[in-house]
Amino acid sequence: MGLLLPLLQASLLLMLLLRLPEASTNLDWQCPRIPFAASRDFSVKYVVPSFSAGGRVQATAVYEDSKNSAVFVAIRNRLHVLGPDLQYIESLTTGPIGDPGCQTCASCGPGPHGPPNDTDTLVLVMEPGLPALVSCGSTLQGRCFLHELEPQGEALHLAAPACLFSASNNKPEACTDCVASHLGTRVTVVEQGHASYFYVASSLDPELAASFSPRSVSIRRLKSDTSGFQPGFPSLSVLPKYLASYLIKYVHSFHSGDFVYFLTVQPMDVRSPPSALQTRLVRLNAIEPEIGDYRELVLDCHFAPKRRRRSGAPKSLQAYQVLQAAHSAPVDAKLALDLSISEGQEVLFGVFVAVKDSSSGPNSVVCAFPINHLDNLIEEGVERCCHPSNSSLLTRRRGLDFFQTPSFCPNPPGAPSSRCHYFPLMVHDSFTRVDLFNGLLGSVKVTALHVTRLGNVTVAHMGTEDGRILQVEIARSLNYLLYVSNFSLGSSGQPVHQDVSRLGNDLLFASGDQVFKVPIQGPGCGHFLTCWRCLRAQRFMGCGWCGDRCGRQKECPGSWQQDYCPPEITEFHPHSGPLRGTTRLTLCGSNFYLRPDGVVPEGTHQITVGQSPCRLLPKDSSTRRSGSQKEFIEELECELEPLETQAVGTTNISLLITNMPAGKHFRVEGVSVREDFSFMEPMLTSIKPDFGPRAGGTYLTLEGQSLSVGTSRAVLVNGTQCRLEQVSEEKILCVTPPGAGTASVPLRLQIGGAEVRGSRTFHYKEDPIVLDISPKCGYSGSHVMVHGQHLTSAWHLTVSFNDGQSIVESRCAGQFLEQQHQCRLPEYMVRNPQGWATGNLSLWGDGAAGFTLPGFRFLPPPSLPRTGPVLLKPEEHSVKVEYIGLGAVADCVTVNVTVGGEVCQHELRGDVVICPLPPSLQLGKDGVPLQVCVDGGCHILGQVVRSGPGRASQRTLLIALLALILLVAGLAIALVCNSRRRKKQLVLTPNLDDLTSRDLSPRAMSLSIFRSGSDYRNGLASRPPNHEESSEGQDGTSVPLLRTDSIRLQDLDKMLLAEVKDVLIPHEQVVIHTDQVIGKGHFGVVYHGEYTDEAQNQIHCAIKSLSRITEVQEVEAFLREGLIMRGLHHPNILALIGIMLPPEGLPRVLLPYMRHGDLLRFIRSPQRNPTVKDLISFGLQVACGMEYLAEQKFVHRDLAARNCMLDESFTVKVADFGLARGILDKEYYSVRQHRHARLPVKWMALESLQTYRFTTKSDVWSFGVLLWELLTRGAPPYPHIDPFDLSHFLVQGRRLPQPEYCPDSLYQVMLRCWEADPAARPTFRALVLEVEQVASSLLGDHYVQLTAAYVNVGPGAVDDGSVFPEQGQSSPLHHRSTSRPRPLSEPPLPT
Repeated sequence: MGLLLPLLQASLLLMLLLRLPEASTNLDWQCPRIPFAASRDFSVKYVVPSFSAGGRVQATAVYEDSKNSAVFVAIRNRLHVLGPDLQYIESLTTGPIGDPGCQTCASCGPGPHGPPNDTDTLVLVMEPGLPALVSCGSTLQGRCFLHELEPQGEALHLAAPACLFSASNNKPEACTDCVASHLGTRVTVVEQGHASYFYVASSLDPELAASFSPRSVSIRRLKSDTSGFQPGFPSLSVLPKYLASYLIKYVHSFHSGDFVYFLTVQPMDVRSPPSALQTRLVRLNAIEPEIGDYRELVLDCHFAPKRRRRSGAPKSLQAYQVLQAAHSAPVDAKLALDLSISEGQEVLFGVFVAVKDSSSGPNSVVCAFPINHLDNLIEEGVERCCHPSNSSLLTRRRGLDFFQTPSFCPNPPGAPSSRCHYFPLMVHDSFTRVDLFNGLLGSVKVTALHVTRLGNVTVAHMGTEDGRILQVEIARSLNYLLYVSNFSLGSSGQPVHQDVSRLGNDLLFASGDQVFKVPIQGPGCGHFLTCWRCLRAQRFMGCGWCGDRCGRQKECPGSWQQDYCPPEITEFHPHSGPLRGTTRLTLCGSNFYLRPDGVVPEGTHQITVGQSPCRLLPKDSSTRRSGSQKEFIEELECELEPLETQAVGTTNISLLITNMPAGKHFRVEGVSVREDFSFMEPMLTSIKPDFGPRAGGTYLTLEGQSLSVGTSRAVLVNGTQCRLEQVSEEKILCVTPPGAGTASVPLRLQIGGAEVRGSRTFHYKEDPIVLDISPKCGYSGSHVMVHGQHLTSAWHLTVSFNDGQSIVESRCAGQFLEQQHQCRLPEYMVRNPQGWATGNLSLWGDGAAGFTLPGFRFLPPPSLPRTGPVLLKPEEHSVKVEYIGLGAVADCVTVNVTVGGEVCQHELRGDVVICPLPPSLQLGKDGVPLQVCVDGGCHILGQVVRSGPGRASQRTLLIALLALILLVAGLAIALVCNSRRRKKQLVLTPNLDDLTSRDLSPRAMSLSIFRSGSDYRNGLASRPPNHEESSEGQDGTSVPLLRTDSIRLQDLDKMLLAEVKDVLIPHEQVVIHTDQVIGKGHFGVVYHGEYTDEAQNQIHCAIKSLSRITEVQEVEAFLREGLIMRGLHHPNILALIGIMLPPEGLPRVLLPYMRHGDLLRFIRSPQRNPTVKDLISFGLQVACGMEYLAEQKFVHRDLAARNCMLDESFTVKVADFGLARGILDKEYYSVRQHRHARLPVKWMALESLQTYRFTTKSDVWSFGVLLWELLTRGAPPYPHIDPFDLSHFLVQGRRLPQPEYCPDSLYQVMLRCWEADPAARPTFRALVLEVEQVASSLLGDHYVQLTAAYVNVGPGAVDDGSVFPEQGQSSPLHHRSTSRPRPLSEPPLPT
């Protein structure tokens, strides 16, 4: 079997090497992809004509006929008239009201006209019949003014305004000429014969409705004498009872065919909350101006990933309910086909946003609603109402309850059936469409929209929230945006106004206080950066290639054309090639070909490198790769063959393309040249090593010059390829193939198929054979001895350790001997709880068969002791040094100890090194060095010094003198600090003074004034209060605790007192039983008490007060600790009843009374008999409470069994928030901020011991220790480990052992909680599921017996996290019943 393994390994290696292809560095190289976005630059600045209005633009309008055109811009108190190029002509003053210069006010006759308010223009429309401009403002009850247009020369001017108001026809309760609403008004003017009808829609509220009599929707006829509007116009208005709750916002209006349309955003119905919005289309008859033709239809716009909406899978569409902007326009043939309509039909386009910002979808979507589809849907709804096909439709409501009395189809009450069509109706079917751009607008927020048909495309011109203009082709079949332009208006990033006007071939956008004139064909072509992108632009843009940039013909001073693009080489590989070999050259760039498959017609492409031709390779290696139109590249590959006339050096690569057939947009023609290709002469100078085992596997290093040139190379050892591992300019690394036998064979290097000068010889030797490894154990970096034969045949000896889950390895260093060698073990982290790992230790040389030593024991390395003097008493003759971990590895390494240079016959007792001093050794005055050598590494641990009587007396004198100096200094500092703090001290009243005492338990290791170790739930105190004594400790010291001055709560933080008010309990409702002390702690005393709540219920509670507290900061900490519990509400979290501020004395906190005390005392009680399932159930409840704390972003920092309480129903409550801190603003809370903190060391996570920082994952570690406490019924963790050595213990991978009654699955949960890496620990949510699964898998009752070592625990033993005594005294309370096991819920047995 020993010979079979090497033969098998060698044969497998030979088979692998024979299959290796010729090494080539060109196989893995690809052309760098060019992002599609790199072909355009939207940061290019365009300058378009603009006009600064002097104030925020409120409305714009345009007039255009065959002779004249004008632009009207309204701002507050002004109406500007501009020429077609936005040149200023004149202004009209529209406010403030009462101002002598107000021209519109004067047209209404003498005042008074109302309060002197500014006028905001709300309506600005053209009256086509005169022609004239009509403006309506926010003042004068929303009346309108008519401004006839008068040509003066080449410009249009406004005639004197006519006030469209007749005093005789207008009253507050019936104001015919009150049109505009300051909440928003939309107007569309329709000319019929010689009459002009104003279709008006206004937003209303109760205040506006009470001031005059506006209407929501009305159709008003302009009087022929322009004195106002004809009375008795048809209208609808929101009913008075809904004015406050039902606001209708009118976004857009337009006239198409026989109808006028309004688009609204309004609540779903009169009972919906204000946030439940939807968009509706309102339709009115433009031929017969009757309000009875009023129809409403809901428009739904959704977003869904492209084409997924057509699949049969359930749809998950995101709704966008709020319309931002809209426009209607005819569409081109392709888009009409996508929308299932005829070319040229009008379509309503709308920009929608969600009620709430969408985290997964785009910010804005655009939907298209064909007008004829809208009309058909409305007509179908009318027919279903007026001519129902079945009886179920008779219960269909007409809707519009905010406008009219609720009624059912077909007719309102009392109306004849023939009049059904003449009443307003809400169509119940909605019209649903999906985003045209498939979510590609992304984070862009669109605020303005205008759609135009330009030739064979339809373009959406959109303004954005940040002042940019996007001009995009609308095409549903694409998954990318076809931009015409994307540029900034330069308006300081202000949103683009909702309304857009068209003047000729330009669009007028308003942003801030400016109006911009943007050509519908785009502002320019400079944002297209490449020729192919430039010539692919739509022809209406007029873009062409101007030498090296894209532009319009008038902008190009030189050659400008739209017919062809020259090729462009952007990159090539490799950058060098051998002079005497072939090179496969890859060219990257654009405009190499036009067909998507990359086929190149024969004879059209010519590639030359210097003087050498490069033969073009067929199409399988000449492809264009594209990633969903987001990136692109074109590639050509050719083979460069050697040419005798070619010289070494740098030259150019030239690509010439001629006679290419034209494509759809352009043809490819021209030449592209790139520099910096180098012809080089490679040379081999050395190889190492020049020997290796015949099994192969030796790493060869070939050194020379220009070894990385070209695209292919091969190292041949006796004609067989050496597998390449690394290639650089001066070095090649490869692995030798197996040899046929021991022999010297030729070694050659080929580059580009040609042999490189400098061939060498390689020597195959006998394979190394490893026979044994000793010792059978070790640690990271320790030595093992390798025994074998032919060990010098290998270039490298490698040692590895495999524990079944991971493998670590390292190379042996130093000079090899033929039959033995010393190797260091690799770095390995021991993680097993038992303190060591067992696995296979293997060693091999190069590719030869290896040797495996099973059962190798890997141990943690010993820790070097601290250096310092080693003192010997006069009667001592041996040196004792504790060397942590040395005892465990003593059998694995050599250990030598010398004292003063003399070897001592040392003895190891565990981790203690005992070195008897040689009789002849003289220590001397300064002592002698103590040196310990472990595995050849020697360290001097200190000077061995014998302490004599004189030395002891001197030392005693020095210590006494130093103590005296420190005492004097301490008294001085105390006096100074006391005088400074006097004003800040808080004092307790005499009645509290009598009730306090000290808890001098030496084991408390955690700072908290809610310490549960001295908890109020532990039972009644036996000692009655002494009203005259000061607090005395058990050591006899007497410390005065209290002061007698009055407490001043005004010294406390005001914001903290304000928070306390939320949970404040009047002191009159609380009764404190001062003779019933539940518990005492270092900072507080807890009493029994009753609290009378508002329902006069008596609640038994625990009342906690302060003692030994004299500083404001400590009192505030007390209150903040109580407030932590205020917002925590969970069945497994201890709740806060309230905080009481007595008239005198310090604050007190009221907490629920816990009948069964803390969890640790409960499980340790001999009178209790919990099963394993009971104990695990306790742990599950703790996990649930901690899951809640983690969700609330709290870190407990002191989770232990002693800090969990049990109520009367055995429900566990996580308590003691003295160390808990929120992590809302920080990931962790550093205990360095608490200089008085005494930490629960043996419950703390490893990283907390090292950094004093705590996270939720450190709480997970503590939870694992709590589970261990439960399953051992309260055993102290790490009983034999000093707290100062715990960190080192854990770093070595050691953990608490598995308890006797603990299921394996639960112990695995504990180990996961104790992972060294916090990220590898489970969350509390996962722990709840895992512990619950463990509990559910248990069958039967298994009782956990108490161990005598910790049954008898004194009253103060559970208030800390420290080590308990290993030996306990027997007690009469320990007798157990021999009858059936007592259930957990039974009361304690009588004693």
